[in-house]
Amino acid sequence: MDWQVIAVIAFVAMFVILFSGVSIAIGLGLLGAVGMWALLGGGPALAFLGNHAFSTLTNFVWVAVPLFLLMAEIILFSGIGSDLFDFVHKLLHRFPGSLSMSAIVSCAGFGALSGSSTATAATIGAVSIPEMQKRGYDNRLVAGSIAAGGGLGILIPPSLPLIIYGVITETNVGMLFMAGLLPGIIMAVLDAAYVGISCKRNPRRAPLIPEGVSRRDRILAARKVWPVVLLVFLVLGSIYLGWATVTEAAAVGAFGSLCVAMVYRKLNWDNLRGAMLAAVKTTSVVIMIAFGALLFGYFLTVAQVPQQLAGFLVGLPVNRWVIMIGINLLLLLLGCVLDVATLILVVLPILFPAVTVLGFDPVWFGVVFVVNIEIALETPPIGMNLFVVKGISDIPIGDVMRGAIPFVFAEAIVLALVMAFPQISLWIPSLMG
Repeated sequence: MDWQVIAVIAFVAMFVILFSGVSIAIGLGLLGAVGMWALLGGGPALAFLGNHAFSTLTNFVWVAVPLFLLMAEIILFSGIGSDLFDFVHKLLHRFPGSLSMSAIVSCAGFGALSGSSTATAATIGAVSIPEMQKRGYDNRLVAGSIAAGGGLGILIPPSLPLIIYGVITETNVGMLFMAGLLPGIIMAVLDAAYVGISCKRNPRRAPLIPEGVSRRDRILAARKVWPVVLLVFLVLGSIYLGWATVTEAAAVGAFGSLCVAMVYRKLNWDNLRGAMLAAVKTTSVVIMIAFGALLFGYFLTVAQVPQQLAGFLVGLPVNRWVIMIGINLLLLLLGCVLDVATLILVVLPILFPAVTVLGFDPVWFGVVFVVNIEIALETPPIGMNLFVVKGISDIPIGDVMRGAIPFVFAEAIVLALVMAFPQISLWIPSLMG
């Protein structure tokens, strides 16, 4: 059977399973197992799948996932989100649309602790949305700024998607983290700049309420967030300086978050137990999806689908950048219908061989991949962040979607910049020892 036929059958079956309500992990695993049985026979297929899936999932880097998740959960119950938002607003209060700008910048800061888009949007949104609505901000601006800011959680390190990308492609996760830092900062600046320009041109979108903020007020606000600034420095600084691997840095982050919770006087048994259970549940979901997706991916690899696709794309009589633009469009489309983990684990093993054969840097492509996912998360009509914002507010879903559109264009500019100037993502990794 031709590889094209196998690929079409496999992906049609995958989408049927995904939209039928069957668990993603179970559906992909069964599809991979059945496919391998058809190609190799029962005994060899099971032996191959078990050995290869086990060897991949026992990679030491996976340990960083529960540790970073635990860090994020502890930070969530410590209440740092409200203090971070208060501090940033005291710095930016003179700008038009200052509350929306503060929400975006706070999301960037919180993203350096959570590694999750939805957690970032939910945490900062719960604090900032009521405040913006109380001040008479336009609902579309309110929703768009939180949906866009939440997306920064998966680009600014630590990033769970970049960890998964690194494991699957055998790319250095520390380099990936550093590669996402500058594009994430640029994205936050562009999003905030759009808010400022929009509110300057139309002040009714964000009524400016004069309020005095003294130097003492800013100092007092800063005193509440310094432990988190120190924690971010310890995690990212240790990776950048080569003092720790990503997994070791995750352990430092988890321990440091416990210290932060103690400083905030929020560390008790109930909070700690809840954080540990939440981290275990999320880790279990990620690992189960990874296991199922790996079985599916191995089936496609044995069927020569990724290898043949790579050869087909390389043989096309077009510039390699035309192919890369096509890959980006595919990722944007799939990102609107697949969750982040499934997209990375299913699509990446198929596309990555073609990307490397075409001569693109795997670290650079990791950032491009995640930026595409970030844009998809807030693209109407089914971007996940849009429904997170709707879930934590009373804003109509139509306003949420319309409010996100300008930010999607702003982030598409960042994607174009990273593609046109790869050093935006590769400069900081090039400085690492």
